[in-house]
Amino acid sequence: VSGVLGAEEKSKERSKASREECVQPHDIEPLKEGMTLVYSQEDAAASKWFSKQCYNTTHGEMADNCACFYWGFKAHTAANNTKAAERSLDAALELAPRDAKL
Repeated sequence: VSGVLGAEEKSKERSKASREECVQPHDIEPLKEGMTLVYSQEDAAASKWFSKQCYNTTHGEMADNCACFYWGFKAHTAANNTKAAERSLDAALELAPRDAKL
């Protein structure tokens, strides 16, 4: 049984890392609230919002949304939250490792 579970987990990991581009149009709609905070230059609030929604690829309501990490990186950078920015970039690269824009 453990071998089957291990194979399923590896399959999930491969499918998560299969994106060619991080930001997909269908991923943007759920991010509008956080993006509005970024555009309004509410840096600390934006950083907090993205940390809650997509902390990393295993924690957060949008942990599989690469665009969340892309925008989270922008928010964390603006708020000078270096650790969170690095975490977001690492997560985006995990989900879309071949995206040249990252």
